Amino acid sequence: MYSQKKTFDKPFCGLTLTMRATGQQAPKFEYYAMSNSMWKCSLTKKKYKLSQINEWAMTPEVQEYIKAGYVGKYGMRRSTIENKHGDDNLLEVVFYMTKPRSVGTFKTVAQTMPRPQQTYQPQPQAQQSYKEPMRQPGDDDEWDDQF
Repeated sequence: MYSQKKTFDKPFCGLTLTMRATGQQAPKFEYYAMSNSMWKCSLTKKKYKLSQINEWAMTPEVQEYIKAGYVGKYGMRRSTIENKHGDDNLLEVVFYMTKPRSVGTFKTVAQTMPRPQQTYQPQPQAQQSYKEPMRQPGDDDEWDDQF
C-alpha cells in the first residue's frame, strides 16, 4: 500500500559513543564506558571528548544541518560483535540530527482569528443635565435641625 521509500536530502549526521557490557544485571550498571571515551562523528570520522561536543556542533558540516532546520535527538541501540574471545555486547549511545516533522495542522492565533478593524468613532457627548446649585456655608438646611 505504501511503497514510497524515504529519501533524505542529507546523509546521517551524528555522534556515537560505544559502551561495553559489564556482565551485571539491573539495578547495577549493565554497560560502561571510560571517562576518556570518545564520541565519533559519522560525517568526518573524527573523535571528540564530551567537553568538545560544542566544537563538533560548530563545524561547517554540522552547521549545514542546523541551518537547514535539523534538530538534535538522542537514541540507543544494542549490537553484538563477534571476536576471538566470544561475542561482545555493545550499547551505542547516539546523538543525531533529524529534521522535525511538519504537523501542518497547527496555526497561530493570528492566522486563525483575523484582527478586528480598529476604527475610531467619537462617542456622542451626553447632554448636560440640570445641576443643583452649590450650597454656601452657613445656608440653613431644614434637615440640619433634625439630626
